[in-house]
Amino acid sequence: MLTEKQLEILQHALGLDKYGLGEMHRNHFCAGEDDEPTCRELVALGHMYVFRPNASPYPYYNCSVTEAGIEAVRHESPTPPKLTRSQRRYR
Repeated sequence: MLTEKQLEILQHALGLDKYGLGEMHRNHFCAGEDDEPTCRELVALGHMYVFRPNASPYPYYNCSVTEAGIEAVRHESPTPPKLTRSQRRYR
């Protein structure tokens, strides 16, 4: 079971919303000081892997989501709320 912050980082790294919906248009997360411990936890769980930073001047912890992480996002993202008929028509 992922924590809320772990799930949020995985979703953000993949370009998904808080319900795990959208198109996975990226697979990269550049963790700053506050997010690095959580990313290290995700790496230990096998949901992310670390890659060598490119020639960037920023010393951040760079990682990507593994297939196991993508499956975790699919299974642990909450179900979006039901829309009323008016909301569906508006969209």
